[in-house]
Amino acid sequence: MTTDSQFYDRSRLQIPQDLADGMAKHTNESTGAMDDMVKRDRFELLSAYLDGEVTAAERRQVEEWLANDASVKCLYARLLKLRQGLQTMPVPAAEQPIEKTVQQVMARLRRRSQLAWAFGGAAVAACVIGSLSGIIPSG
Repeated sequence: MTTDSQFYDRSRLQIPQDLADGMAKHTNESTGAMDDMVKRDRFELLSAYLDGEVTAAERRQVEEWLANDASVKCLYARLLKLRQGLQTMPVPAAEQPIEKTVQQVMARLRRRSQLAWAFGGAAVAACVIGSLSGIIPSG
C-alpha cells in the first residue's frame, strides 16, 4: 500500500475558507446565546432583588450593577415601574362567592371518585365473570 494518496497527505490539513467562515458564524451565534443567557440571569436577579428574595452577595452584585451599568439601571427602572403598576391595579370582583367555587370543586372531586369506584367495580365483575366462564363447562 502506498502513501501517495491524498488520504495520507497530512499537508492538506488546512481548513477551507467556507468552513472557517461557518465556524466563525457558529462562534458568534453561541456568543449571542451566551449574551442572552447573561441578560436573562440579570433580569431574573433584578426581579428577585425587587422582591427582596436575594442573598447578601446577590444584593451586593445587583447594587454594583446599578452603580456601574446604565442598561441595568434602565432595566431596573422599567421593572420597578411595572411592579408599581401591578400593585396599583384594581382587583376585579369575583363573579361568585369563594364558598360556591369550593363547593363546585369538591362536588367534581366526589364525582371523579365515584366514577373510579364504578370502573373498578366493573373491572372486578368482568374478571369474576371471565374466571367463572373458564371454570363452568360450556355444554
